[in-house]
Amino acid sequence: MKPIQIADQPRLRFLRTVRITADGIRYRLFRAAVTVAVIAMAVAFLMNIMSESLVKRSVARDTPQRLAEMRLVYDWTARLTKEGTLEQIIMELAAMAPDGPRAAEAAAMGRLRPREMAALLDDARAVRHTLGFFEELGYARRRSLVHNDTGIAILDRLGREGGWERFTVALDSMKSIRKPDLPALEEFLRDRWPKVLDGARRIRQGRIEAIAKVTAARGERSILDALTDAGGTFGDAVRAAGFAFDKEIAPEVADQANRVLQSRRIEKSIRIEVTRQVVAQYHNVLPGDVTVGMLWDFVGGRRGAERYLRRMKEVKKDRVDVSDLTAERLVTLAKLKNDEVALIKAKQLTADVGTGWMGLGERMGWLLLVSMLVCMIGI
Repeated sequence: MKPIQIADQPRLRFLRTVRITADGIRYRLFRAAVTVAVIAMAVAFLMNIMSESLVKRSVARDTPQRLAEMRLVYDWTARLTKEGTLEQIIMELAAMAPDGPRAAEAAAMGRLRPREMAALLDDARAVRHTLGFFEELGYARRRSLVHNDTGIAILDRLGREGGWERFTVALDSMKSIRKPDLPALEEFLRDRWPKVLDGARRIRQGRIEAIAKVTAARGERSILDALTDAGGTFGDAVRAAGFAFDKEIAPEVADQANRVLQSRRIEKSIRIEVTRQVVAQYHNVLPGDVTVGMLWDFVGGRRGAERYLRRMKEVKKDRVDVSDLTAERLVTLAKLKNDEVALIKAKQLTADVGTGWMGLGERMGWLLLVSMLVCMIGI
């Protein structure tokens, strides 16, 4: 066996040993500090993404309700002037609460018995669910199945002779989609879809008759002018026509109608040269560059509102009536207008909430995934 030769090991001086040890500790502390900093930044980024996601979810949940409350008058303007298409009526039925006032109104207008109305609401929800399947498909796949049809026209196509056979043949060739319950869908198209159309037509006809009564009651007035009396005789006429017009919301509808009419008059005044000049002076722009938003910003303060009213009273030609407006009312109208614009922007910014990974939206989902990956690598 070959002997092992161990050479004498070098001996370091004490100070040299301390220096080497200190360098190693410093190097490892630096690496540890970098690692901790990366992890801390990743965790902070992760928490920021999650917090933003929670805020967006909260905004997305509350914004539609607040917008609906602020635009209540527009809802009633449409309901009292437009009977809606069959598809719109069916989608409304699908969203109705069975024991709500809208369902009772629809049943009365369609002259439907309680059992018929309950079945119609269930079938309308089935229609919405079926149409949701086609909406989730891409354009190419949907075209292969139902050509260019959309909405309830899809169900009409499937119910026609040969339509169902062509649909099932095309569907069989698609292997990577979640397919509907074909026997149940075929039975629905054969037995229940005609009843849904009949119920929707009856409700639509009832709405046409009710709208005619409301039109006669408002006479020569516009619907917005008439709704300023929502808490009075016109509101009584709306209820007598068959609409579920709650007396508790009538004052709010009347106030919103007044607000819309007053806002339109204010925005109309931007065509007047005097108005454009005073707003341009306030914003330091040319009169030709003045916008409606600048006008609302100008009257949003009490001094600007008072100045606006004084100048409007000096106008002789193409004058806009502001006799019923005060500076306080102008400030309130500007605030409500800004609130509405902010809610619309919030709705647009949260439009993707509920999609993507964990319902965070496509962008948020990817950012969250990247931040989690950085945390894992750092650890």
